Amino acid sequence: RGRGRGRGGGRGRSQSPAPLDFARRANSAISRTRSLAELAEVVAFYDARRFNEVNVATAYSRLGRHLRDAQRGTLDDQAWYLALETRTLALLPDLSGWAASSVTWSLARAERDPGAAFWEALERTLIARASELEPQGVANVLWAFAVMGRRAPPALRNTLEAAAARFCGGPAEEDEEIGNGDWASSDAATFKPYEMTMAFWALTRFGEAPSSDVLERFERRLPSVLNQLRPKELANVACGYGRAGGGGGVLPLLAETCAFEPGLLSRFAPHEFATLLWGLAKAELTCANDGVSNRVLERFRAFLSKNVARFDDPRDASLALWALATLHPKQTRLLSMRFAASSSESSHGQTAQTDGTKRAKTPTPAKTSDSWLALTESAIVAKRNLRSYNPQDLSNALWAFARFEHVPGAAFQAEFEEAAVAKITEFNTQSLANVAYAYASLALPGAATVLPLVSEHLEKRLEDVGSSESSARTESSAPTAVELVMVLWAYARCGFDPGPEAMALVEKACLSHVREMQPDELTQYLWASASLRYRPNASFLAAAERRAERAPAMYDTESVTLTLWAYATLGLAPSDALLERFADELERAEAETKTKKSAFNPQDLSLGFWSAAVLAWQPRSSEDAYSSKTELEDTQVFRVVRAYAKHLPTLAPDHVSPEGLSAVFAATLALDAAAPEACAALSPAWQTLAKPAEAAWRAAKTRNPTVSRLQEDVGSVLKRMGVPHELEKPVGDGLIRPDFALTDTFALEDADANATRASTDDNNFAKSARNKKTRGVVVEVDGPYHYSREPSFGVLGTHGALEDWFSGGSVAAEGAGAGEAPRGVGRAGDGGWRDGGGRWPLGSTVLRNQLMRAWGMTVVTVTYHEWERLGTPRAKREHIAELLERAKREDARRGESDSS
Repeated sequence: RGRGRGRGGGRGRSQSPAPLDFARRANSAISRTRSLAELAEVVAFYDARRFNEVNVATAYSRLGRHLRDAQRGTLDDQAWYLALETRTLALLPDLSGWAASSVTWSLARAERDPGAAFWEALERTLIARASELEPQGVANVLWAFAVMGRRAPPALRNTLEAAAARFCGGPAEEDEEIGNGDWASSDAATFKPYEMTMAFWALTRFGEAPSSDVLERFERRLPSVLNQLRPKELANVACGYGRAGGGGGVLPLLAETCAFEPGLLSRFAPHEFATLLWGLAKAELTCANDGVSNRVLERFRAFLSKNVARFDDPRDASLALWALATLHPKQTRLLSMRFAASSSESSHGQTAQTDGTKRAKTPTPAKTSDSWLALTESAIVAKRNLRSYNPQDLSNALWAFARFEHVPGAAFQAEFEEAAVAKITEFNTQSLANVAYAYASLALPGAATVLPLVSEHLEKRLEDVGSSESSARTESSAPTAVELVMVLWAYARCGFDPGPEAMALVEKACLSHVREMQPDELTQYLWASASLRYRPNASFLAAAERRAERAPAMYDTESVTLTLWAYATLGLAPSDALLERFADELERAEAETKTKKSAFNPQDLSLGFWSAAVLAWQPRSSEDAYSSKTELEDTQVFRVVRAYAKHLPTLAPDHVSPEGLSAVFAATLALDAAAPEACAALSPAWQTLAKPAEAAWRAAKTRNPTVSRLQEDVGSVLKRMGVPHELEKPVGDGLIRPDFALTDTFALEDADANATRASTDDNNFAKSARNKKTRGVVVEVDGPYHYSREPSFGVLGTHGALEDWFSGGSVAAEGAGAGEAPRGVGRAGDGGWRDGGGRWPLGSTVLRNQLMRAWGMTVVTVTYHEWERLGTPRAKREHIAELLERAKREDARRGESDSS
């Protein structure tokens, strides 16, 4: 196949000590061999020590041809071969370009590493002879270095790359144009189609894009030869683009050819098919614009489902599934975050959120009707080889099912879970993240088993990375921000609490990535933390805010809403710079809404409006307090309120869940109490929502309450003390139902049926509570789910021990510097962060108390952590007596203030 092969290829007189007739006889015998065994016999018979340059070149050429796949890697201890290699090393400086390329190609075919001295001598010869190489020689040398995982020296690569551009055929753009049919005639020396794809694949082997000259010539010629390429060569082209990127101009055509060229797809071997799909997916093509069309993907999906039974290597099946899922056109950013997390219920059976923002329980995804997925799953189950999948194969397969929202059957789930649990210690962080995401996204029952294992092993990896003895290899395998956020999202989605130590390790790891995190990742991190009721450390929050304020990527309305929800839920105040950015983004979205469909999902809009209102009325520390309500209306947070309000007219009541409508009503109550004049000015924006929102709120308040054991215990103490009280009594015109209302402190008109009067008046929306003060004392019993927690102080390196949030918390935060003081409501809901310890009330709890105080009531809070410490009945009675005495004094002061 190469010029001079078998009849001499050396330059000048042979330097071999062997007579010329011996060299010819040996060469003829080597050329006639038809197998590796025959070649070994001939080389041994003629004694490789007597070979000249032509003999060794021909021997290596035949070696590469005769090797079968099963014989690769078998030459290391073969005496005949080692003698040939030793003789070749001595002759390397005198080898021709063709001979040197044959040696290089055969070494790669044999998977033989001859050692550093041999490689250095061979590379020097190739550099010296590179200009002599013909197209096949260039392709062979490039391919060999790529297969051996050996980077060619820069001088050699540059020379070979320039030759590859020339041999691709056709002119560069600046040369004269010729038609597709004239490619071969434009240059007498051009790559054959398979040689061209081989050279392209090799140039991209290490993730580097070829030169612009190579790419231009390659992409101009490729369309004309696609129908001449075999499956392996087509797969290699896709693989090359997958590594180096690009290919948007040719890959869609390549995919069409593979899918619709008669009989071509059926000739793909499993590995070739998986490689083709991997390349298309890694090249970041989509179904949109110039990407892979959906009809092509349908053909690929059908091919996989019909042929997966012959995919003997698990890597091929899982890789093909992963690639098809990646190419799937459905958008999944911030997947199912909105109203997706199961509502959290305390150990006492009560829900913490009483403001209408309680999220709907996670729906169990319906099993997909896509037959190709069911067929693929059935074939995998029938082979019963999931146990042979490596961790990446396992995670890729399940992630793909999650991407397609395909819930596998019980047989697949059982076998997968058994395999995953057995190999969990071998999972890298990416595989852990993919498995956690899939279990959470598909709401698989095995999450209760798998997520704790994921947490345990991720925590260990994070500890190893952070230890002083961590190696460079450990550091290089550290979790990425995307992986950490995926895991945290899965925890929140499933309501799995990994514990404060684990959360602190995740936070510490994310802190090292925060400068590169994108808006989506920051949003998901904060959303997940808030869903799990973990309040980020002040230093992390400050760094995250700086990144969010400056991130070049846009915050869309969903990201803005979920970020604000996280702040409002945790009772934290965003920085003014961040609020300004969000206000700008929302106002831009409002301007776009005038010309196209609203940028908001209905649930997001109601949730964002609630969040903004809570943040606008949220207590601040004394140095942050607003001096008047007029100042509040001039703040960035009120800009955000107004921006959400301007979108409310686009919100149809029947498009919003009852929880969303209740959130709108709660927001109007908050705004009416915080800034009545501004609220009145904005009220036309929610006029169409007024009655259904109030109806949804009242409907929630009329449901039979669940009374916790803690609540029963406090009630029994009140009864023994002889304190008149009523459980879950509606007050404030029926808008609030506190745990206990002390009936002898309420005016007579508030004790009758007026408290539950229906809102039939069109003008009744939030006005009755505003226009009439309701004097009285109420008692709220707040369990753990009314509070956020901090990650472990010890792990984060601040001063103080691990927060034991059931024992009342610590005051370790006082050791932090003044610049690290978190902005927020504080422990008592008054902005006093230094008294917060490890526990702050959630924004919804603070809002509940704020509303009742604004309506004239005095609120007594019995906290679970204080109650647990009391122990004896006497201590509990004394504690209640002290709280009530303090409340009555406050109530008396309120009465005097109202009278004056």
